[in-house]
Amino acid sequence: DKRSFAEVARNAAVDGDGCLFTYWDADVETGQLVTGAIRTEVIDNTRVFFGNPNESDPQKQPSIIIERQEMLEDVKWRAKEEGVPQREIDMITTDNDGARNAPSRYTDGRCTVLLRLWRDRETKSIWACECVKNVMIRKPWDLKIKLYPLIWLNWDYVKDCYHGQAMMTGMVDNQKFINKLYALYEKSLSTTAFPKIVFDRTKIPGGRWTNQVGVAIGANGDVNSIATTISGAQMSADVPNFINSTIEYSQSFKGATSVALGDTRPDNTSAIVALQKAAAAPNEITKQNLYDAVEQLGQIYLEFMTEYYGQRIIKSQMDEMGMPMVDWFDFATLRARPMLIKLDVGASSYYNETLVQATLDNMLRMNNPEFDIVDYVERLPADRFPQKQAWLEKTQQMRQMMMQGPGEGAPAGAELTPQETPIPTGGGFGKLQREIIQSM
Repeated sequence: DKRSFAEVARNAAVDGDGCLFTYWDADVETGQLVTGAIRTEVIDNTRVFFGNPNESDPQKQPSIIIERQEMLEDVKWRAKEEGVPQREIDMITTDNDGARNAPSRYTDGRCTVLLRLWRDRETKSIWACECVKNVMIRKPWDLKIKLYPLIWLNWDYVKDCYHGQAMMTGMVDNQKFINKLYALYEKSLSTTAFPKIVFDRTKIPGGRWTNQVGVAIGANGDVNSIATTISGAQMSADVPNFINSTIEYSQSFKGATSVALGDTRPDNTSAIVALQKAAAAPNEITKQNLYDAVEQLGQIYLEFMTEYYGQRIIKSQMDEMGMPMVDWFDFATLRARPMLIKLDVGASSYYNETLVQATLDNMLRMNNPEFDIVDYVERLPADRFPQKQAWLEKTQQMRQMMMQGPGEGAPAGAELTPQETPIPTGGGFGKLQREIIQSM
């Protein structure tokens, strides 16, 4: 879903890598004869270990290990469900059991479970097994798919390393520099920016000065030579300007321009699209990596569907007699049909409805006989025309009555009422068209 990809993109921006793991959950009720559904979850990049650390493509790995922290009771229950002997189940312990300096706040009541995936050299299918420190809780089994169920997204590639470089990596030094300047700026303001009083201690009784309001200070001699003030040091105006310029350059280099932040006001839809493309240019490589990840996920889903979906209802409707009609499809047949899969993945425009509205308006003004007001309303976005479906149904009924005539669909001698006036279908931009445009 969108939330998962947003989390993966965020992990890649902060940590350098994002990971999605897909598995088959056979216990999901689907309302059909065959149960089970595909599940996808986000995994931290620090819990994924590639067999070849110099290769970033998971499909080229000899093996992949995924580490998870699970509750001890859940692990023992799963081991019992898999038929592990009780004496081996008793050997399953928490990670901090027997360790003197273990961080118990992180491992108390939990243990580390390792899921190992590898590709069989002969059948090319993916196999898996699960184990803890001392026990194999699930023996090797065949997933019956040809692809590793793992998506690996690098924010930026690093040569000879499966871990990528995060977007925040280049921002760390800049942020340290900005924080240091701000700290020095604050220190200077708090120590030297305010004036200080200097007085002659020999002319003040007791040699003490008070800042209390309304309290008189006794002095010996001329008061003009007793005390004076020292103004604060003048800080260079280049310091705040340099801080602001550093922040602006850091944002622009990472694509956080004024256009991307919404600080500009374009004049028309063409300007909106042009500014969007210009703002997205710095992150174009990362976008393509994300689109490739979505395409790979679709291919993995197809592998699971071919192997586990079985025969499922893909379409259900009523026939002319009111009897249900069901279309079945056996997904296993996809295995015998070699195909080249290419998914069209891309971003939908934020101003899509605006562009559609402008295109429809232009087509209506062209006075094309093949594009009338009904075609216009049918293609309008749902929120632009209230009760659109009711209007279309009423218009369709009126057109049918006009086509049938008085002798067929209406009583003999019946005349059309003002409400049954036919909708003009020829060219022109008539009164009804203008009323519809004004009501939007």
